[in-house]
Amino acid sequence: MNIASRTDLQLHGFLDANKSTLETLKHRTKYYSFLLKAVFKTLGVPIEKLEFVTGTSYQLKEDYTLDMYR
Repeated sequence: MNIASRTDLQLHGFLDANKSTLETLKHRTKYYSFLLKAVFKTLGVPIEKLEFVTGTSYQLKEDYTLDMYR
């Protein structure tokens, strides 16, 4: 299961008037991941196949950028 979580906001949070540092956003990403996994686990949702994908893992790649211009 792939979930594009709030971590997609990681790059946007940094670029939005530099309100947050990349280091702060990395910590926030870890926190969101930990928190959501805990909530899902508490609700009985299996998390073994759960994977959080950060926006920066694909947003800064050439293929993604070129695809956006289509």
